[in-house]
Amino acid sequence: MRIRFGGLNLLAAACLLGVFPARAVPITYIVQTTASGTLNGVAFTNAGLTVTLSGDTSGIVSLNPATQDFSLGNPGAATLVISGLGAAAFTDQMAAVSTLNTPFNGAYAAGIVDTTQSTLVAFAEAQGYDLASPLSFSGMGGLGNGGGTQNTFPTTGGDLIFTRQQPPVLVGASFSAILTTTLTDQGGPISAPVVLTETTPLGQVNGTISGTNAQDYYSFYWGGGAFAASASITNAVAGTSFQFSAGAGGSCNSIGSQTLNAGDGYSGTIGAGNLAAGQYCIGLTENGTTDPNYAITFDTPLSTPEPGTFLLFSAGAAALAAARGLRLRKFRS
Repeated sequence: MRIRFGGLNLLAAACLLGVFPARAVPITYIVQTTASGTLNGVAFTNAGLTVTLSGDTSGIVSLNPATQDFSLGNPGAATLVISGLGAAAFTDQMAAVSTLNTPFNGAYAAGIVDTTQSTLVAFAEAQGYDLASPLSFSGMGGLGNGGGTQNTFPTTGGDLIFTRQQPPVLVGASFSAILTTTLTDQGGPISAPVVLTETTPLGQVNGTISGTNAQDYYSFYWGGGAFAASASITNAVAGTSFQFSAGAGGSCNSIGSQTLNAGDGYSGTIGAGNLAAGQYCIGLTENGTTDPNYAITFDTPLSTPEPGTFLLFSAGAAALAAARGLRLRKFRS
């Protein structure tokens, strides 16, 4: 099956067909498959490809499958992770889509599209999905149209171009949807990051970074597989910059590190195509003295902490909380 994709205008669809009724809950859609192509001119062949989109169930709109090829759409920020190359964020407008119960060319599908170019990026065959419920489906899928230079997807890591001939056109693919939570909590220094022990999938953590060379880092358990996270700074003062990094404890930069400044809009994405299971940390270091807000989005949401380490996390939580209290009082005084 090769899916054709007609013009998609989510704003027009929302105005003409109405908003699909759904409660407001953050949701992350994940498509995983294999593909060949280039990213910023660097080739990859039959590499693991993970495309994720972070949205909210309140953003779901009904589409006309007769003209749009899909029945539902949900816009959001999207990223990709390619095994061996790392992670980047799509810069075009993106959306998750589903055929729901109206097949196209005899098949059903759910996937992620580039709405600016009206092109399906990646998909998996799935029937009856409403874009609002948790889902874990594995089947066949792959790229929307087999690739080609006419479908160049701009990203923060350079242009993503899929080769026209994907061997084969249909490959194993999965489509997942995870309802996530958002946490507001200050981080700690790299030497004592705040441990994230949420028992529901965590999609984002928010805070305010303040003080000269201030650090806000978090420790988390990763169960293994493709990993991507993005950071964004708001209310930053021109001339300041921030180091966004993630990795093993200690240096906290083995996964990746980026400098966020005015040139990149104070935002960046780092990741790994196949991050081994284990304990990691992630966070920001400021080089100025301002007090901007930040958001760290786990484009691949964090799951429940490893059961065997949960008690160890809890044991240190009280001491870390006390340290954070002292730190906050210091900055507020």
